[in-house]
Amino acid sequence: MMSNKKSRALSLSVGAGMLISSAFGFAACTGGSRGSNLGEHEKGDRVEVSFLCDANAVSEQAWIDLITAYNDGQGLEDGVYVSARMQAGASSPSASIFTRGEDYAYNVVAVCDSQNAFQTLAIRRDSNHAPDGYFLDLTPYAEADEDFQKNTIPENVMNWWRMTYNQNARQGAGQEKHVIGAGQTLLGVPYGTNPQFNWYNERLFKESGINVISCEEERLSEEYPNVQPHGYAEYKEAPFDGAVQSENLAGEQVYKVFNNRIGMNWEEQRYLFKCFTKEYNSSSPTNYGFASEYWFNYGWSVGGDVMGFNGQDYDFTLMDDSANYIVTKDGIVINNNTYAAGEIVRYEDKVNQSNIASMDGVYAIESIYNAVKEYLSVQVPTANTVDVKDGVTYKGYGVATPELGSADNWFNTAQIVMVRGVTDGIHNRFETSSAADFDICPAETYREYEGGSVYYDGEETFANEYLKVIGETYDGEEYTGELKVVDGTPIVGNTTTAGISQGLVIPACSDPDKYQAAWDFISWVATDGQQYIAYTISRGDGHSVQRGICRKR
Repeated sequence: MMSNKKSRALSLSVGAGMLISSAFGFAACTGGSRGSNLGEHEKGDRVEVSFLCDANAVSEQAWIDLITAYNDGQGLEDGVYVSARMQAGASSPSASIFTRGEDYAYNVVAVCDSQNAFQTLAIRRDSNHAPDGYFLDLTPYAEADEDFQKNTIPENVMNWWRMTYNQNARQGAGQEKHVIGAGQTLLGVPYGTNPQFNWYNERLFKESGINVISCEEERLSEEYPNVQPHGYAEYKEAPFDGAVQSENLAGEQVYKVFNNRIGMNWEEQRYLFKCFTKEYNSSSPTNYGFASEYWFNYGWSVGGDVMGFNGQDYDFTLMDDSANYIVTKDGIVINNNTYAAGEIVRYEDKVNQSNIASMDGVYAIESIYNAVKEYLSVQVPTANTVDVKDGVTYKGYGVATPELGSADNWFNTAQIVMVRGVTDGIHNRFETSSAADFDICPAETYREYEGGSVYYDGEETFANEYLKVIGETYDGEEYTGELKVVDGTPIVGNTTTAGISQGLVIPACSDPDKYQAAWDFISWVATDGQQYIAYTISRGDGHSVQRGICRKR
């Protein structure tokens, strides 16, 4: 029978912790069973829960601290004692972990959704060991646990661990064998996320005359009243005291400002990469500006993706060259769905609202086709053709190294200035003497500014494209760099990122008498335990690093 535990104060917001909890769990290590020394209090007559824990040389101590805190605290009240086997890479377990008899099965296992590991195991069935699935249905435990219901895990993250399996569905006949998302069976509880960021070499930025600031958009007017909400911008006059001046690609003396709290728009990002590519700037300290295999943010920033539901079926949408739309007024109804100002219209509603282009309260932005073309242009060398459309040939920008296999090494050796990756995949630099060189920033997004972002000196090609300087005059008008606003709504696309979620499951093949004890531990990890997952250490240079519990992919 499930029990309600006494209320306990939540010590850390999981909403914040989920973004940083996976950061910097890096090097591989060998792990052994840990059934003792996990707390000052002995097991005594408490129910012992065995935990297969994904730990490595860096994250192991965080897990030890977490388990120790539980065993010495909430575990005493729950009557539960956790022992753990710590093993690097354990969160991609084989199916054999979930087909053991209850005398040999772990009571709690860490699983991640990298390469669909969680989903693959979730739909497995074994007539001898797990006829109803490898993972225990946690829904009734979560619903009965008042403490767990106070967690601040983002709903979209929790929903990724909800899945219902339809044994009788016929794949490809309009029915899916498994359905993921809201309202489905809760099979795991997330404890961390390993998100993607753009990593940049701050030392090279500063040596190139770029002033680096770190200020959220909503605080700019207070902290930097003369700075506009750009990821990267150039100013004619100093926008704040202490800003240094340097020469831009057009040969002008300007004040370059990079704000690592705001995603660059497409034009800003490609121009910055151009500054750090020797083909365009012979004095560049790096060969290229960028390296990335991920196109997602370009598409997501305008509300597009690989597939789009049209109301009856799914369309392959990467070649959809029709405009997307931002809603500029609250309460706009499109295809019988009501939108708030600032939302991007969903594909299904866009294709089924025949008059959307002429509707009041919507603003046309770039298509998913142009988003993908922009990404490819960044990646492709200048000699190569990206596409030929309507008689126009689009060539690559040539600002990113095509050698993705060596991208991380190139970044470490300062041959590229920015790279896209997950936190634990860019870990080496934080264990070196050059750790202070590197920092992170949001990925590119879609943002429009009054008067646009670029101008051309000659033919309208990328080689002749330059970023407009705030305070300079173009076509008789001073460029202010202000965000474009329509009906009071800023024209800003989605700001999001990809990530790998990690969670805890209860193997269905484990001892049923310990299901509740296993849940009690998982519930605590999702609430109070987050403070141990997202803990801070000093880098020794005045900066701090959020370290946590995850594995390298």
